[in-house]
Amino acid sequence: MTEPADSLLPQSQSASSDSLIRKLEQLTPAQRRQLRQKLGQRSLNGNDLIAKVLSALGITHVYGISGVPVHQLLGQCARAGIRVVCGRHQQGATLMAASHNYAAGKLVAAVIVSSGPAITNTTTGVLVAWDNAWPLLVIGGGRGDGPPGMFQALDTQPIFTPITKAVFHLCSAQEIISTLSRAADLAISDRPGPVYIELDQSVLTQTASLTADLSPPRPSFPSFEPTAIAQAAALLQQAERPLLVFGKGVRWSEPYVELAQLTGLGIPFVASPMGQGYLPDDDSANVTPAGSLALSTADVVLSVGARWNWTFRFGAELAENAQLIQIDVHEPELGLNVKPAVGIVGDAQAILQALLMKLGSTSWQSKSGTAAWRAQLATASQEKQQYWRSRIDPTQLPLNLQTMYDAILPLLPRDAITVLEGNFTLEAGLRLVPCYRPASRFTNGSNGCVGVGLPFAIGAKIANPDRLVIAVSGDLSFGMTALELETAVRYQVPIVILVANNQGFCGSLYQHQNYGIDYPERVTMFVPNAQYEVLATAFGGFGATVQTASELTAAITDAIAANVPACINVQIDPTAPNPRH
Repeated sequence: MTEPADSLLPQSQSASSDSLIRKLEQLTPAQRRQLRQKLGQRSLNGNDLIAKVLSALGITHVYGISGVPVHQLLGQCARAGIRVVCGRHQQGATLMAASHNYAAGKLVAAVIVSSGPAITNTTTGVLVAWDNAWPLLVIGGGRGDGPPGMFQALDTQPIFTPITKAVFHLCSAQEIISTLSRAADLAISDRPGPVYIELDQSVLTQTASLTADLSPPRPSFPSFEPTAIAQAAALLQQAERPLLVFGKGVRWSEPYVELAQLTGLGIPFVASPMGQGYLPDDDSANVTPAGSLALSTADVVLSVGARWNWTFRFGAELAENAQLIQIDVHEPELGLNVKPAVGIVGDAQAILQALLMKLGSTSWQSKSGTAAWRAQLATASQEKQQYWRSRIDPTQLPLNLQTMYDAILPLLPRDAITVLEGNFTLEAGLRLVPCYRPASRFTNGSNGCVGVGLPFAIGAKIANPDRLVIAVSGDLSFGMTALELETAVRYQVPIVILVANNQGFCGSLYQHQNYGIDYPERVTMFVPNAQYEVLATAFGGFGATVQTASELTAAITDAIAANVPACINVQIDPTAPNPRH
């Protein structure tokens, strides 16, 4: 008589693997199917079930910090084949996961943290993901319904409701599959964003079966109105000075071919700071350096995945009679600060494909008015770039930011990922460092969060291990998450971070403006000879301090060759003015 399939299941941890393999080899195909079904229906504890569900949903990396009650959960994630990246602070870990998802273009990274303060420590990263519209799953270890005064008890719903797409309270192992599946779908669909899951400690010791067939969620978009496409096409066809504007929101639709087709018709473009690279900066249609002039003189503006907030000065630069065509996946974004002539909600790629079909053979290449306008914008863009480059002076010591960036440029491959943050540091970098590939430019983001540079670089590098990732941070920004250098060394993530060390908040500007030159204490200025590079060498990475442009070029070359996390301390003139002025 044939042996029942379930009798082959291991009866104890000491069961002989050789004996089990011999028995498995004797099974018929029908018995193998029966065994797979039996294995799938076995009861799992909450730790094991959550790990397996996350893996089935496409999560490849979990970021966080181990603690009660998630110690075992993180261990089970590792056993399920998920890479567990433990940072030095929950804020840094959350920022790493968010940037990882943006760099990957899909939901592959989640956050798991313990309870109480560990959960509140994630809120900055969650807010960054929310404001940037990046997908993220965050699981926090709740403490259940215990007595008053329970250790690290915290009601998380009021905290996360305003800055997430949804807050779930997971209080039963039977709800793990449905809750995590729903959370993943929400995180990536429509306008992406973070979802928070509060996890009762009791769930981890309860048991349930993995009975559902799960797969990674696929983005879903609302359907759009064909009549709006016809209206948009009609406006564009009448335009003499059409302008394409796009932002980082195009990441989740990836309409890169369609954007290039629009510029191929003779339409120039302006990209938001993190939109740089979705079309290469050296494209002849790029007039981003002259963005203010382009916006103020365009008669029809086609906006794709761009937000008319402070990034584009709330639309104040648009000409009074300009017609705005706004494409966005999030309906509340339409008409925010600027009322569009045509608003279209849906998948940007599908909408642009339909619009291009409607435009047919329409082209602005031969329109005399368009050609003259494009020439004007091209000249203005060149003048802006020349202005920024006119401040480059390798003989001036300490260096200014423009000279620092000029020394970096020859070492950047075309597919480099650049992370620029700070105040003066970001301002100069956006003007001088080109970007050529989608999702290759990170900045402080939509809410201007300071301290994101190092975590963003780590997450982006883990998502793209074969590409150079270089971050440039002001010394204020770097200090906020500097200990994540140890995380980079421990996980062998060879990023390069440059600290633009101008001794404080915008160098000496704020100190002198707000406290006076003779004030005896440094309030917004830091110690003058801070050795930030020692942090990297202390942990086993590469560190260097440089004063000249040639030293900087040599240090970056050595850092790349070392293939370990690197911190280069660049001495910047603290008295240098705002690079914009």
